[in-house]
Amino acid sequence: MRQSIAVSAALILSGVVLFAMLFATQASVRAEPDVPTGTIIIDTCNETNFNNALNSANNGDVIHVRCDASSPGGPGVITLSAQKTITKSITILGAHLVTGVNRLSGGGATSLFQVNNGATLTLTNITLENGDHASSGGCVEVYGSLAALTTTLRYCHTGNVGGAIYANTSQVALTNTTFYSNTADVHGGGLYVYNSTVSASRSRFDSNRADNYGGGYYQRLGSVRFDATTLTSNTARYRGGGLYVTEVPTLYVQNDSRVEFNRTTDLTNSFGGGAYFTGSLPYIDQAYFTGNYAEKSGGGIYSENSGLALYHSVISDNVAQDVSGGGVDAPKVGKARAAAYQQIAVAIGLFGQRQVAGRHRQPQQVAHHRSDARPAAEESVYEARPALQG
Repeated sequence: MRQSIAVSAALILSGVVLFAMLFATQASVRAEPDVPTGTIIIDTCNETNFNNALNSANNGDVIHVRCDASSPGGPGVITLSAQKTITKSITILGAHLVTGVNRLSGGGATSLFQVNNGATLTLTNITLENGDHASSGGCVEVYGSLAALTTTLRYCHTGNVGGAIYANTSQVALTNTTFYSNTADVHGGGLYVYNSTVSASRSRFDSNRADNYGGGYYQRLGSVRFDATTLTSNTARYRGGGLYVTEVPTLYVQNDSRVEFNRTTDLTNSFGGGAYFTGSLPYIDQAYFTGNYAEKSGGGIYSENSGLALYHSVISDNVAQDVSGGGVDAPKVGKARAAAYQQIAVAIGLFGQRQVAGRHRQPQQVAHHRSDARPAAEESVYEARPALQG
């Protein structure tokens, strides 16, 4: 009898131990982070493995670039020898717990990606650098869709337009993305856009350069929206040190966006140190244009043949070195209206910033319009609409 009881107790104890082990195993499995079934992980980072991942990826897959310290080119770097064509919708993720944000490099010899029509490339927690292209898009050409999340594009170069990115008839969404020290030999040091839809949120264009127009950003046709985005320390020779926008009817610069310390440099033909708008409808609300510089006119903003609306914004400490419009210059809005617009602007201090005749600097009072003295929501601080006649 006692032996039977002992056997029963042992069986019960074994069952409890087995159940506990099974429960612990299941809990351990549940505690592990979920890995999407469509994730391709690259631990040994080289171009061959990257090409294999691109070729085997299906629509919706994630390629996780998770380089170890022994990767060629240094920890966390894959150097590409040729541009990669994206024909599917994929995500490239670059985060690593040890090496941090991994990098894809063109080695100063090639652009990195061309995104074809119908495809979407999503970049997340990764850096693209040292790309070069003779004609367009030093790092990326986009003819489909591009989404960049917490991504950096730096040291990219093009012999024509779009130092870092060239976007043509496409969709571009930027979030927490930085364009740093990219160059274009013609237009759009950071980003060049043609007939595309662009949104930039909490992003930054910093220290980019274009030899002609749009040091940080250039766009013709399409639409663009900047939210809490900064364009700073960019340079163009002729037009739009920070940004140049033409023929864009939907243009928003708002929600604490900042255009600051940009400049145009040509001694005889440079306008719009911060921004240059032409044939467009810029709507500026709760934005800052500060510390910009133009050798000729429109230190902060030069708006030509455009409807310019400014609300609840700060236009301060900008300089026009040679002609007019230290803060804002808005010519070609119709002769009858231009004088009235200038008087409105002077009254609220937008044109009252430093303008210098010739090379002799004559200090003038720098006038400010501060956002802490906000007008009613429906009231425009300054509006300049092109005249319909004359």
